[in-house]
Amino acid sequence: MPKEQLGLFSAAIAVIAIAEIFAENGLGEAVVQAKEIDDEILSAAALFNVGFSIIVAAACLIFSAQLETFLGAPGLTPILSVALVAVLINALSYIPQSVLRRNGDFRWLAMRGLIATLVSGAVGVGLALLGFGAMSMAAQLVLFALINAVMVWWRRPWTPRPASPARALPLVRFGSKVFASRMLDYVGGRSIELFIVAALGPAALALYIMGSRIYAVLMQLISAVTIDVSMPHFSRLADDRPALVEALYKSFELTSALAFPIFVMLGALAPEITDIAFGRNGHGSEAILLPLSLLGAFRLLQYYNGTLLNAVGRPGVAMVVQGMKAIASVIVLSATYGRSLQTIVLAFSISHAVLGMVSFAFGRREVGYSLARLLKIVTPFALSAFLMFGAIWALRPYVGTLGHSLPRLVVLGAIGGAVYLASAMLFNGPALRRAIVSVGGRRVPAWIKGTAN
Repeated sequence: MPKEQLGLFSAAIAVIAIAEIFAENGLGEAVVQAKEIDDEILSAAALFNVGFSIIVAAACLIFSAQLETFLGAPGLTPILSVALVAVLINALSYIPQSVLRRNGDFRWLAMRGLIATLVSGAVGVGLALLGFGAMSMAAQLVLFALINAVMVWWRRPWTPRPASPARALPLVRFGSKVFASRMLDYVGGRSIELFIVAALGPAALALYIMGSRIYAVLMQLISAVTIDVSMPHFSRLADDRPALVEALYKSFELTSALAFPIFVMLGALAPEITDIAFGRNGHGSEAILLPLSLLGAFRLLQYYNGTLLNAVGRPGVAMVVQGMKAIASVIVLSATYGRSLQTIVLAFSISHAVLGMVSFAFGRREVGYSLARLLKIVTPFALSAFLMFGAIWALRPYVGTLGHSLPRLVVLGAIGGAVYLASAMLFNGPALRRAIVSVGGRRVPAWIKGTAN
């Protein structure tokens, strides 16, 4: 698919992301956090979502031509028109998904995501091969939303019934703060996509998407098995602060052990990964993937602050942090206007890393955890991961004779994985063992167990 077509669809997705924030309006998080809830409240909240989705979709359609002109992206309107159908369908899923999360039904949610991804992906690829271009991806988006809605309602999360909208007001009050935080998060995290298409054109946005999408998918998957799973548990412990802090330490340990090797290896192998995934069409995207991946683990850990603040009923503080991030993003993007894509992404990533450190100060003040304890937990895994990174980059010239990127990826990945495991066992074997037990649920290999004493 030409870069321009991918760039147009990516621009449409950036607009859809804003529409989704308005349509969901924070009520899903409010459902997870609420101490008591009933079918009438859930029904009223679902009606709010559907109503907002209709208003937002209509507004996007009415102003789509002006948006297309503003972004300098001719051809955006028809793609956006199809993709907006997904917003309407997703509005039926926000509250049911939150109920399933609240009830701990993560296995079904994971299965739902897998099935929707496989089926919609197959259809999208088929349509692309038939020459539908960006419209094939828009159709894939709609089909994913439809399968998702069917599967979450298949579990009958609650029994819908007539309800006054006033019944949802307690959720709306909490959700409004979550909504504001997410809007600020969008400005801080995804406004770069609209900036790139407006400043450099759809082809440049396509290159950014190729470099960032693998990272984004991994971030979503790992957060789904760590942070999303932790949120209901944190909410239940909100009134027991020592237990909450201890749960955070355990979650940090697991996430650090899992996230650092994955993201740092992703960055170290960026040249091979982008070549295999995109070929010549993705030349240059490795320079996008590298800085994003190296900061990925730190950003994932930073997300715990927002999760904790929501769990203890302080979304307003999370909103302040997101506000700082949004302001910094606007400043950085303005300062790098007219620069190369790689320069923009690097400056953007560094600003996020700095603000991530600041956010922990807010979390410590509100929740009461120890920054020294968190640093002690993270350091062995971070150090091991960056030793792995150094080994991969040092050995890359020596595996150039392997020719194709795939064998280089396999060899360098195996070496990097061995370096990480050996280093992590040396620096903190017991923590590595606990992480492996948590992830696999099986007996730890003897060669690892023997070092974890």
